[in-house]
Amino acid sequence: MGKYMIRPLLSRERLSLDELEGKVFYRYVECHEEVERMDYLEFIARVTSHIPDKGQVSL
Repeated sequence: MGKYMIRPLLSRERLSLDELEGKVFYRYVECHEEVERMDYLEFIARVTSHIPDKGQVSL
């Protein structure tokens, strides 16, 4: 859990949202070349999948 405090799962500066289409865009590098596009529900599912279960210890 401490590793997410040092280096977060994702960067807010690299996220953008197309509200009309409900799409989330995430840039993996500083340039705009490598962008992943996904539905907002897929984005929520992928982010929340990294939350450990209660009492789970990660190594």
